[in-house]
Amino acid sequence: KASDRVQLTASAKRSMEETDFLDAKVVEEFLGVLGVTIAWPERSTLGLQAAYTHREFRGLERTDQKYEAAINFETPITDRVKLTSQLSYLHFETTFAELETDQLLGLVGISHTF
Repeated sequence: KASDRVQLTASAKRSMEETDFLDAKVVEEFLGVLGVTIAWPERSTLGLQAAYTHREFRGLERTDQKYEAAINFETPITDRVKLTSQLSYLHFETTFAELETDQLLGLVGISHTF
């Protein structure tokens, strides 16, 4: 917690798991995430998050990389209802067939707490 209104988060994970994807037997993955959440005076929150994922397929010449970024905003309408919005971007690339893709996603919604 950086202050009463700002919260910083960071995480990293390294894992290995078995797979049966073609000749690969093991997938090694690294995931890193950074985020910040800012609370505004009227109980609104602004969140920013970035993530990076790197995957190696052992026994196969394949490497995947994924970059993600998101910004979200919540503001209360009433004590139990919030207006929510999110804008996110994803870039994925792999050496498997030299594929690459991008995704931009925007969401707006209403949440209700029971």
